[in-house]
Amino acid sequence: SDAIRLQYYLSNHFSLEGVYIPFFRPANMPIGIFSNALTPEMSLPDGLSLRELSDTLLMPGMKLGKCGVPGFKFKGFAGGIDFSLSYVYGIDGIPFNTRNTIIPVDPVGGVSIEAELGFVRQHITGIDLSTSLFGIGIWAEGALFIPSDDVVMTTDLTALYPMSPDPVTLDSILLEKHKPYLKFIIGGDYFFADGSYLNAQFMHGFIHERGSQALNDYLFLRYEKPFFNEKVKIAPLGGGFVVSDWSDIKNNYAMVFIPELSYYPTDNVELVLSAVLFKGSGNSLFAKMEDYNMMMLKFRYSF
Repeated sequence: SDAIRLQYYLSNHFSLEGVYIPFFRPANMPIGIFSNALTPEMSLPDGLSLRELSDTLLMPGMKLGKCGVPGFKFKGFAGGIDFSLSYVYGIDGIPFNTRNTIIPVDPVGGVSIEAELGFVRQHITGIDLSTSLFGIGIWAEGALFIPSDDVVMTTDLTALYPMSPDPVTLDSILLEKHKPYLKFIIGGDYFFADGSYLNAQFMHGFIHERGSQALNDYLFLRYEKPFFNEKVKIAPLGGGFVVSDWSDIKNNYAMVFIPELSYYPTDNVELVLSAVLFKGSGNSLFAKMEDYNMMMLKFRYSF
């Protein structure tokens, strides 16, 4: 990102920071099977089936007032706690589906959908902190998101009803103007005397989830232990548990199990063998990956 950054030190422990990003760039979305995991379920009226889907991305205007993003942060250290308070008037990098035009393509109910994707500005107020208590590292971060405009998805059915004197459309509100929603994460880690390491984090709302009714809960865990003077490291426990609806967990959950084996032949070379196993039910990110278990081999060289 191209940005202008200014920082002013009030003292040794407190500072003010300002950042301005003049050009907006949308998020690079995943492709292949991972793109399906982030695609919302699309429902059609009874009797219709999808044959083709195309989309058009509507970018913000290339003017400083349209695509510029300002942000401010106050950082400090007090009472053994690192903390910061921040504010950003930003543009959500993941687009919203704002319009669908449904067009019939055959006499048996097949349709094509032409989708328009757009972006919304939002106010984001954040706070984060980190400290250590009895040798346990503790951190927390939260952000309050306030959309600056209504986000409405319009479904245009006019092509299905050519004899109608007026356009036939359905409107669905995806986000309401000025209706805030909160995302947060709380975590901790600890090094044991035998060199093993435990990390646990609880998160409410992943990066692609927007709106108070669409935020899932995530619990992430990782435990690793070194052997042979840290030449080998085993992580028998790693992954996460996701709940989309606490009132019906068995139909709205996901589990991800990621065991890992690392080998360090030299100080600057790392070989990693790991597996990623998914299980779940519902429409959450990881539940959609249930049929895509995988093995991974990684090589890292530092110089």
